[in-house]
Amino acid sequence: MRLFVENRFALLGLVMVALFTLLAVAHLTRPDSELAALDRGEAMVAPVESAVRVCPHPPGGDDAEIRVFSGPQDLAELGDGEADAPGNAGEAIAMANTPDEEVLAEGAPPGEPWTVDPGDADEQVVVRASGRAAQGLEVTQYTVGDGDGDAAAADLRCGEPGLGEWFLAPGGGDLDELELFLANVDDAASTVNIDIYAADGPVYEPDHRGIAIDAHDELSLDLLEATEVSSAVAVHVRTNRGRVAASLFGGWSGPGTEWVPPATAPAGDQVIPGLPPGGGARQLVVATPEDQPAEARVRLFTPDGEVEHDSLDRLDVPPAASATLSLEGQLDEEPATVVVESEQPVVAGVIMTRDGGDADAAYTAAAPPLEQPLDARSLLTPTPDTEGGGSVVVGAPDAAAEVRLIPLLDEDADAWVPGPVTELSVARGHTEQLPLDELDGVDDLDDVGVIQVLLAEGSGPVYAAHLARHSADDDTSTSIRPLRATPDRVALPVTGDSLSSVVP
Repeated sequence: MRLFVENRFALLGLVMVALFTLLAVAHLTRPDSELAALDRGEAMVAPVESAVRVCPHPPGGDDAEIRVFSGPQDLAELGDGEADAPGNAGEAIAMANTPDEEVLAEGAPPGEPWTVDPGDADEQVVVRASGRAAQGLEVTQYTVGDGDGDAAAADLRCGEPGLGEWFLAPGGGDLDELELFLANVDDAASTVNIDIYAADGPVYEPDHRGIAIDAHDELSLDLLEATEVSSAVAVHVRTNRGRVAASLFGGWSGPGTEWVPPATAPAGDQVIPGLPPGGGARQLVVATPEDQPAEARVRLFTPDGEVEHDSLDRLDVPPAASATLSLEGQLDEEPATVVVESEQPVVAGVIMTRDGGDADAAYTAAAPPLEQPLDARSLLTPTPDTEGGGSVVVGAPDAAAEVRLIPLLDEDADAWVPGPVTELSVARGHTEQLPLDELDGVDDLDDVGVIQVLLAEGSGPVYAAHLARHSADDDTSTSIRPLRATPDRVALPVTGDSLSSVVP
């Protein structure tokens, strides 16, 4: 026995026998449905059990409002009793990002919208949800005015903590401020690096390496000086320890203040939703983090179909750099969806500016599609003091789509009920815009808590955005928020019949 124990090969054999025994037991005791799914290489689906959203400091003024909603995949399911089943509702709480997590507001049950007033809070606001309150969760922040009575407005989808985020933004030479907000909402410290890709290549700043953020702490960084060397840049926030929630704010003079929405990670194909109609400059920004140049093709889809223009056939992007392309001439003041195709991974976004008495700026960026079966719905909220409560812009570059818009209406005695369904058809290769005040059954947008954007069964994928314009005196401020899916179920990674299932 002693010789057996001292023999390292014998010990290795014992370990292998134990591992294979463990695998065999797991294989034999696994439910038949899960076994069949794994044998087919299919992902299993599980309900969302928890969710976290982080809202940064409002960019100005004291009229900021955080709006929260969670509920069923289809609002028509409200009232069936399932959401109110005992022990099934979960909870949602808004709290300050501090070690003691001071509670700012306790949420309403699933299916009822609720709001949080960030007030004079010095910390970012964290919304934590569990159970059914986490399913279909959406948290947005809307700010109007900067204390001087102008039309400045900013619409933001509060982000999720993660390992990294990409932004496409104008260069510092064209801005009054470009500020990056970072928040660590976890119980362990995180470390962050920031990469900036300008037209001439990467911008190196020693202060952007190894940025330490303690647990339940946050900081803001001024990127204006680091980005003034280029008319437009890509900003990559990445962690090498822990998670962070990142938000980027671009401030222009007058009403031109707006959050820069995050873009999808580098990929060969990128789709940018929600280019609004109207005049002004529209600048496409494409960047690659790769050490090889990228050659991109640009496609534009409007209500009249795809735009044909020689300038769209090729956009050359230098290695580890950004490049820009003007779009205003090609679009002729129509709403549009932009598709960028490249053999190299790229990130993409659009910067829109308008000069004159109503100087304005707005941003949109590449976003994932709303698609069947799990990511088929999103949520938007009519914004206060806007023209018609805003509108939704929907693009279907790949296949014809059918979209159902369902308002949640506030009836007497504060009873929230789903309203009539408005159908929106989008032909393949087209973009459609629908004002929210034209929704069926909506007489007063002040009575609308939230609007669900839901794909009809069998519909192709869509790329959508919420567009709002806020006016005051002679100023106009435009906000664009790309819509992202708010799922109640998620696909789990496929693993099985492999030692990697038990050995990291």
